[in-house]
Amino acid sequence: MQQVQLTFKQLAEAALELGATPNAIRVWRQRGIPHRYQVKLMQHFDGALKIIDWSPDGDAIATIARPPTLADICRERFGG
Repeated sequence: MQQVQLTFKQLAEAALELGATPNAIRVWRQRGIPHRYQVKLMQHFDGALKIIDWSPDGDAIATIARPPTLADICRERFGG
């Protein structure tokens, strides 16, 4: 079986296509990917997966789906 290298963003986009919710994907960062989605993703990519970039900057889900924090609002209104 080949090993497929992905960023977390690529994995999240594929998981959305497979039916995962944005909130569930966000939790995967702290708790890990559930076995049922590990199997689905391995079948989708036809191989074992290796996440090479877990950074929040590479995560489209965290930037699109999360509500703005107080820090975000202050930065937007007051600059800085």
